Amino acid sequence: GRRMAPMREAFLRGLALVYAVAFASFYVQYDGLLGHDGLLPADAWLASQVPPGARDASPLALYARVVPTFAWARAWLGCSTDQLHRGVALGGALFGALVSVAAVPTSSLAFLALQLGYLSCVSVGQTFFSFQWDALLLEVGAAAVLYAAPLGRAARLGSSFAPAAWLLRFILFKLMLMAGLVKLQSRCAT
Repeated sequence: GRRMAPMREAFLRGLALVYAVAFASFYVQYDGLLGHDGLLPADAWLASQVPPGARDASPLALYARVVPTFAWARAWLGCSTDQLHRGVALGGALFGALVSVAAVPTSSLAFLALQLGYLSCVSVGQTFFSFQWDALLLEVGAAAVLYAAPLGRAARLGSSFAPAAWLLRFILFKLMLMAGLVKLQSRCAT
């Protein structure tokens, strides 16, 4: 419980920094890759994902049933797809940085916000955001929502973090196993 608290806090602050870098990277690359005039425009791709008959569906229904991205709320927010994604990326980078330097508590809510923001970005990333590290950040981020204390109240919870810690260990095991299998399949001599 309490003796693990500093390590848990360091892990979560480090993960928040990784989120900040990932959001900043998305922000820098967005226009060229997914912007309106980019290689694979996100707005055109999103329009192609809406099933016939669902054009007038609510943003929440589209989020849940089609693609999990905040871009469905763009008309409701009065902005373009590009403006929304730039805002999510910039906000995510800033929020991740604030969590990483202890300006914001490492709570489940903070990591849920980072997780949903990054999921929103990756979901429209198409080919460009379908790599192992994007999936790994989403997996670890989901586990971090469980690993972080609700509203930052770690002292009162004692060992209730054990299942989430085992989930993180399993993700690490899976990563190492998959990396080893790739190495074996490639017949790499090292």
